[in-house]
Order: sequence, then structure tokens, then C-alpha cells
Amino acid sequence: MMSTIIVQGGETPAFLSPSVVDYIVFGDILQVHVSPDDIGDPDLRENLNKVQDATLQDDLEKAVSCCDSWRYQVEGLPLVVTMANRDVFVKNAVLYHTVVQRQSCLDQLIDGLSHYGVLSLLRENPSLRVLLDIPGEDKCQEADFVAGILKPSYSVLGSNRRAKEELIVIKFREFLQCVENKELRDTYGDRTLTNSEEAFLKTLRPGHILAFATGSSKVPAIGFHPSPKLMFIHDEKKHLPIAHTCANELHLFVNAKTMADDD
Repeated sequence: MMSTIIVQGGETPAFLSPSVVDYIVFGDILQVHVSPDDIGDPDLRENLNKVQDATLQDDLEKAVSCCDSWRYQVEGLPLVVTMANRDVFVKNAVLYHTVVQRQSCLDQLIDGLSHYGVLSLLRENPSLRVLLDIPGEDKCQEADFVAGILKPSYSVLGSNRRAKEELIVIKFREFLQCVENKELRDTYGDRTLTNSEEAFLKTLRPGHILAFATGSSKVPAIGFHPSPKLMFIHDEKKHLPIAHTCANELHLFVNAKTMADDD
């Protein structure tokens, strides 16, 4: 499924931890870079961080004793942990809990990624790991990013319609910024909203607007085809935007209601 998503230009499955992606890309557990922060269990993560940060042998022994419930079951860990082999203990312990313990599952995932040549592509071009890595910062959820993706398709410069369309774009971008800054609720003033409406306003992100227009909240691996556009409909009868996801178009209505100088 992940291979199919990637080759068909869908929303990339970028939700794997860096250590898992290392194992997929390198195919060698010895080349996996790990740290205690890669461990999901908070207690286990805290205990290994204590081992790593210990500066005195007594502190190290206390920290290691917190790992006694599992460490003797893990092959390759030093039985006696000293300041000299502390890093080896931590690295091997993290490797066990992040990769070795679920290695059979990860091998099945690797087998699936071999379809359509995706795995070989990843291994020949390690920079493409961004297709799988959890993104550090989701720019797709930024108002300026979404505004830059949706290119306005204006009427001819100098026409009566052009100035109105430019104003609508300004209002649309103000709306996106309002969504990003979580200020949309303020524009409703004292109006009573339902619980569903309140919850919707709290969770709404600019990426949702992109998804409404294109079907994807993120830019696909091979980009959008066709390029997303803002289209303008001069009609006094309607005002709610319409999406045409097959064409990656968001249609905005231009009329007295949408151009009104209010929130």
C-alpha cells in the first residue's frame, strides 16, 4: 500500500521514526542511528536517559538497576555496566526496543516497499527518505505555504473583474492566517455556536483548506498535477467556496456578500 501511494503521487506515508527509516534504507541494523528519545515507553526512555547522563559510577549503578526487569533478557548487553561500556549498553538496549523486538514486522514492511522498485529507489537515493520520515516541521499547515500553492487565475489585467478578484484573494489569505493563528472563533463575536462548530474551529488548520481543494493536505512526492488554482466565479447567488479536487481547483465566489467589509 505504501509503495502504491508513493508511485501514484499520493500523500506520502511520512510517519515512521528515523531509526525505522534507517533500517529500511540501509538494510543493516548496525547502521541504525538511535538514542533513548526514539523509545515510545516514557518510563523506559527516562531510565535509559539516566544511564546515559550518569556522571558517577554510583549514579550509573542506580540507573542501571531500574533496567533489571528486562536487561537480562536482551542478548548482547554487558552484564556489568561501567562508565567505559555505558554507551554500548544504551545503544544496544535502544536498538533492541526500537528495531530488534519488531524486526520481523519491519522486514515485512521492507518486502512491501520492494514493490514497484520503491525500496531500491530509496536505497540508491537516501535523500528520498523524506517520503517516510516523520517531518520535523509541517510547513503544509502554514497559511503562507497554502496560499503559495493555490495560484489565483485572474481575469485580464485592467478589467473590471480583476480588482474584485484581487480583493477576494486578500480576504482569502487573511482567512488562512486567521485559521493558522487560531483567531477564527473571535470573528464570530457573541454568536452562539454548536459544540460541533466549536470543536471544528479548534482543530481547523490551513492544511485542511488545501485538502478541501485538492484531496491532499500535503504536497505529493511528485507534486500536484495539475497545479492547484484559485478560480473566481462572478455570481451574486452563491457565496460558499466549491472544490473540484480532480482539477485541484478552489472556486471562490465574487459578489457583494463575499466582498463585504466585515468578518
